[in-house]
Formats: sequence, structure tokens, C-alpha cells
Amino acid sequence: MNEFEQLAREIVGGYRRKLDYMGDLLKGQMIKEASSRKIRAKGDFINNMSYEVVETPTALILRLGSKADHAKYVLGGKVPSWTPLEPLMEWIKVRKIVWWDKNRKMEDKEIAWLISRKHKREGIEPRNIVQDVIDKREGWIRKELASTGGRR
Repeated sequence: MNEFEQLAREIVGGYRRKLDYMGDLLKGQMIKEASSRKIRAKGDFINNMSYEVVETPTALILRLGSKADHAKYVLGGKVPSWTPLEPLMEWIKVRKIVWWDKNRKMEDKEIAWLISRKHKREGIEPRNIVQDVIDKREGWIRKELASTGGRR
């Protein structure tokens, strides 16, 4: 390896360390933000919050988000449309949700149908926590990236 290649590796390594540092702090901010929001199945969403530094031939990319199955609906919302019952029924079981209709305990499928009907009528409001955290911390992000050289 020549000197130029060694220098390039050190520079990329410095940026990677900086992005790991920033990813960890931004993940904490996302968890804090998500905790304060009205989100169903919040625990699963928060427990699956993550960041990833991806290296391509021309860039280092910091990806932030949640790996929960329903994350795309939490972050991006859902236009009014029918929601399949199976994922809702699984969510109802995991969350141990019980609804009563007068004196009768409703079946999971009935609860799922009511939720799906509400989604069809109203959709799901987007709550793009990742973008909100980035927007709130944009100045800090720019400052951190400008100060990169392998140092924190």
C-alpha cells in the first residue's frame, strides 16, 4: 500500500468513526423523541431503533431508523386504505389487547377489523421522527462533520 492509499484509509476511517459517534447520539435523540410521541407498539419501534454506517465506492452514508416491521407506517404514515388483518391480529396478541363490546370480550379478528376500518377511513398520520431529529440537530450535524479529521 502506498502513502496515498494509507492516507485515504485514515481519512475514511476518521469519517467512519465520526459517523458512528454521530449515529449513536442521534439514535439516542430518536429514542427520546419517539418516547414523547403517541405511537402504538412504541416499545417494539424504540427497541429496534438503529443506525448503520454504509460505505460505497464514493461515499459514507449514515442510515437512521427503526427496523420494526411497522416502522414505515410510523415514519411515513399511510393513506386511507385497508390494512391486512393478519399483522394487526399479531400485534393485538403481542400487545395483549382486549376490547369489550358491552359485556362481551371481542375476538382478536373483530378488533383487527375495527382497526383496519379506521385505517381505511382516516389513514395513519406520519410521524417522521428521524427527519424531526435531523432537523432539530442540523446545526450540530454540520458542525460535527466540519470538524472531522478522525477527532471528536
